Amino acid sequence: MARFYKAFEKSDNLLKQFGVKADFGNQAYDLGCRLYQKIFRYPVLVDVPLEICTGFLGFQFNGWHYLVELFKEHDLNPHVRVDESVLADFHTAFQVQSSFDFVRHFDDKVEFKPPFGIFPWGNFFAASHEVRAREKDLQTSRFCGPSSPELIEQDFHNSLEVYRSLKQEGYRPWRRSFIGGTFLKRKTNEFRYVILQGNHRSAALAHLGYSSFQARMYTDLYHTINEEDVDEWFYVRNGECSRRDALAYFNAYFELTGFEQARACGLVEREESN
Repeated sequence: MARFYKAFEKSDNLLKQFGVKADFGNQAYDLGCRLYQKIFRYPVLVDVPLEICTGFLGFQFNGWHYLVELFKEHDLNPHVRVDESVLADFHTAFQVQSSFDFVRHFDDKVEFKPPFGIFPWGNFFAASHEVRAREKDLQTSRFCGPSSPELIEQDFHNSLEVYRSLKQEGYRPWRRSFIGGTFLKRKTNEFRYVILQGNHRSAALAHLGYSSFQARMYTDLYHTINEEDVDEWFYVRNGECSRRDALAYFNAYFELTGFEQARACGLVEREESN
């Protein structure tokens, strides 16, 4: 629905050209979206605490996260150059070859070492429960290096643009788009939420002190991956991944904070991570 917002935004901008400080279009759009969702129960929305959120490779937003660190850096020095930024250091230092480079920071004895973006349950698309998942392209991924200078520069400017926008107007998902992801649920009813859409906004919200946000349950993604279903995960039931290794990948999302990965590649000192 965010694509319809531009028409409402134009009406307010037109009024501003005539010296009228109006927010009629924005307010009407927000009200219309909320009413639509309340009546039709679509899209499915859920409130997510930031304290349970983590990134694709286990960098927690309330732990050590490279984008949160970038925003901290920007606050201290708004003129920091791309090549001198923590984001450039991250893409240079944190380079992965397979999904094992994620789990090894939690358990380096894991034998299941699939291509990047593949996990014991497939990937985070719901269809991967039934069919073999496709790996992610390392050359275009913003979750890690190795990355080209062009990609790093693009991600640097995009990240700061998102941060400034959220700082100015707050989280307006109906106007832009909703953050989305997948819940991981332990048998103990402990949850982790893996951000799959809206990594930059999640980091900005964490840095700005938000405690929660409204997320959308996207139909093409797993809504929840349950620990109790481990024997039914794609690579476990097909005999390619042991139960032990599968649970190591799952539990890594709960136990890693981001400091472990950052310390291993020299982005933080050992004392800072304790």
